[in-house]
Amino acid sequence: MLFVVFTADGNRYALPVGCVREITPVVVFREFPGAPGYVRGIMNYRGEVAPVIDLTVLLAGRPSRRLLSTRIIVTDHAGADGQAHALGLVAEQVTDTAMAAPGDVQPPGIEVESAPYLTGLILDRQGLVQVVDPARILPMSLRETLFCAAREAPEAREAPEAADAP
Repeated sequence: MLFVVFTADGNRYALPVGCVREITPVVVFREFPGAPGYVRGIMNYRGEVAPVIDLTVLLAGRPSRRLLSTRIIVTDHAGADGQAHALGLVAEQVTDTAMAAPGDVQPPGIEVESAPYLTGLILDRQGLVQVVDPARILPMSLRETLFCAAREAPEAREAPEAADAP
């Protein structure tokens, strides 16, 4: 299995490449008032309104910094309607990949109720990498809210977003 590797406060994390649509530069987001702090907003992703989650807020408790290596990892996410929707995941230092055989992904050993998306561990020559399952990031209630709001946001589809990453 191939993984996209990123960091949050010095710790390495990995997303399975099979769930990644595209990795894009950071764009300007439209805020989503009242959403949890890890919801950065919504963006226009190739004509589809996509919610954007900041993985650094989830994993390290602070927003992602604007680094040259900060990217949006666009994934497919199953909405409450059963359809696949684009979900943007902002992450820092998206510069590496890791390869692991399915048997090399070990269970985390600890189950944290507030972090059900941390589903495994990979040990490579640089140390431990925690595997993040993007399908488990959003609670069902937030999934319904975000994807319904994204479908109902025509102004986000009409206005092209300006890329602000170098």
